[in-house]
Amino acid sequence: MHTRRATFYTALIAIFAALLAVPSTFFVDSFTDYFTFLARWSSGLTRSEQLDMTAPPAHTARYRPKKKPNVKLVSLKYRTTRARSVRLAADFNHWKPEFASFEKIAGSGWQLTLPLPAGRYRYLLEVDGELKTDSENPLSETFNGRTVSVLEVK
Repeated sequence: MHTRRATFYTALIAIFAALLAVPSTFFVDSFTDYFTFLARWSSGLTRSEQLDMTAPPAHTARYRPKKKPNVKLVSLKYRTTRARSVRLAADFNHWKPEFASFEKIAGSGWQLTLPLPAGRYRYLLEVDGELKTDSENPLSETFNGRTVSVLEVK
């Protein structure tokens, strides 16, 4: 009976040790990964005294203030009262008319005002789902086999 008890306690201790060893192996791996990460981490960028977040003085040669683009407000008009929707498909909005919709002006048609930097732009009007050139703009050119209106912003 004494040997059965010893065998039982030995087995119980072995099971208990196994139950402790498995989670501790996971914890050791986690701690090892964590400390490896910390060892490779460069703390130089986390110290605020090493970061210079201020712009250099204007008199230094490195300092170049950014030029603001010369943006102008451009108004496009489409004169018809029969259209249900008018939108703009252009090269500056990747030919996606859903990004630029005209507003209906009571009694006079449709209008869209856009801020555009100086340049040359190609566009089409989408009137009730049909792409058309701007009849009020005499400038046009052929682009990808299709006649498109041209807008020059100076």
